[in-house]
Amino acid sequence: MRLVARASDALGVQVGIRDVFDAPSVRELAVAVAGRRPALPPVKRVEPRPERIPLSFAQQRMWFINQFDTSSGAYNIPAALTLPDTIDPDLVAEAVFDVIERHEVLRTVYPSIDNRPVQCVLSVPEARS
Repeated sequence: MRLVARASDALGVQVGIRDVFDAPSVRELAVAVAGRRPALPPVKRVEPRPERIPLSFAQQRMWFINQFDTSSGAYNIPAALTLPDTIDPDLVAEAVFDVIERHEVLRTVYPSIDNRPVQCVLSVPEARS
């Protein structure tokens, strides 16, 4: 995966794992991906953020459907895990909070302001409480 990422960066195009295994040399890999369109630029955070962040089309759809039955768990995916007795619950909680800290979407709530839904990204301390 590191090789694919570095090759993609170096060549300026999207290189896949199959490309690496199909081309036995660097020269053949370069020839194989030469005609491809340039890779898309990385997604960057918009700074400063607007005070009210609008919802994406998918978020609008989910919000609209949720308004019909706010107690429905229709879009939840339940899962049951059997964990060993030796697992440290505090360590698991810290691991979950580490993921929540890195991914804003897991800290995002959708309040309605002036009868319109908006995104509100909670700070890490707010999400922990």
